[in-house]
Amino acid sequence: MLRLNHRLHNQDPTPPADPSPATPPATPPATPPADPPAAADWRDSLPEDLRSNPSLADITDVGNLAKRFVDTKAMVGNSLRIPSVEAGQEDISKFVNQILAHQNIPLMQRPDPENDEAMQSIYNSLGRPEEVSGYQAPEGTDPESFGALAPIAHQLGLSRAQYEGIVKANAERNNAIIEQAEAQRQEGLNQLRGEWGLAFEEKHNRAGQVLKALGGHEALEAALANGQVDAPTLRLLDTIAQQLGAEGSQIATQLDQQHAATPEELIQRRDEITARLLKEDLSQQQRDDLQRKVIQLSEQIVSSRRMAAPAA
Repeated sequence: MLRLNHRLHNQDPTPPADPSPATPPATPPATPPADPPAAADWRDSLPEDLRSNPSLADITDVGNLAKRFVDTKAMVGNSLRIPSVEAGQEDISKFVNQILAHQNIPLMQRPDPENDEAMQSIYNSLGRPEEVSGYQAPEGTDPESFGALAPIAHQLGLSRAQYEGIVKANAERNNAIIEQAEAQRQEGLNQLRGEWGLAFEEKHNRAGQVLKALGGHEALEAALANGQVDAPTLRLLDTIAQQLGAEGSQIATQLDQQHAATPEELIQRRDEITARLLKEDLSQQQRDDLQRKVIQLSEQIVSSRRMAAPAA
């Protein structure tokens, strides 16, 4: 018993610690899954000369290829092939008619210039009126003057716009010619006024008397009365009046022989009187009268030149 107590007395009351758990065995690393087999390229089934064709570069699969083919087939079905240079007239006509059959395409067939019916159809398509009366002269032009052009324009196939353009251009050209002629006429008359001076109106009136005396020149008389004659015509009438007056004919007696003199005529008369004063033996009364005449003529010359001078 003593030995038992001794044994119990010497026994450690603290229970022994649990031994350390055993380290589990290391797990071997997992093997990564194998890559799935690469999808076969659909081009691999094509002949080698087609695999790298650029037109197949953006096609991803056979389904996409099939859709592309269907779309292309539909487009080709609606397309037209241009006939080659070797094509016959039948194929060319068929191609042209297929194009012209589309009303939304604004095209017309080039006509044969030798085919009058085809040309007439083209003229109508380009805007030629059905009747000659369809042409209208532009505003500001004389319809009667240019009405004679309408049948010619219709025969030549002109459109309304072309006819109006020609008429307008022709009218402008005629007006320019008339304006130029009038400017030249006025310039000639101004020069004649300067040459005749104060005698201009008198000579102008005498020209009218000559025409009335000769008779049969009503149109020219009216033009002269309205101031529409030119300088050469006035010169001619003045020459006739002078010749008739010199001959003393019956017509000349109907004319007014008293007329104003031109500056040149006044100078000539003054010089004649001056020469007479220097050369002839005159009485004092004759000399005084001639000297007064020289003074009067000089004043008339100055006045005539002043009247003939253009206004500033």
